[in-house]
Amino acid sequence: MAALANSKNITLEQFLRSGRLWSIRLGSSEDNILAEFGEPQFRAPVSRKLPYPRIIRYGPIEFTLETPQRLVLVQLYFYDCEIPTTSSNVGNKGNVILYNGFFPGMCLDVFEKKMNELNISVSIDTSAVKFSDTQV
Repeated sequence: MAALANSKNITLEQFLRSGRLWSIRLGSSEDNILAEFGEPQFRAPVSRKLPYPRIIRYGPIEFTLETPQRLVLVQLYFYDCEIPTTSSNVGNKGNVILYNGFFPGMCLDVFEKKMNELNISVSIDTSAVKFSDTQV
């Protein structure tokens, strides 16, 4: 975990309260994202015909840009993969998001409970959540 000592850390709670990942926020440019995180693990347009909107992904963090100058969506994925339960490197710049009490694969009810403990308002539309064999 030596990388943690040399990196800029942010907790999930800090992100949820501020809407920022380090200097990145809605409205940031693609250049800002690349400067903060380095080369992404995945970068591609949503459509084969148009260069934008474009998705840029670093592990469990995904950015959607409407134009090269306008970030419109930040998504954090909690899924079972090679992400440690305490932190995850997300890019070659050494930035780390600390899940700090959250973990990949967290169930919606546990996530909602954690949000309530942090006094963060959350509304989960369970009609939109689909599971492999059931719909809630």
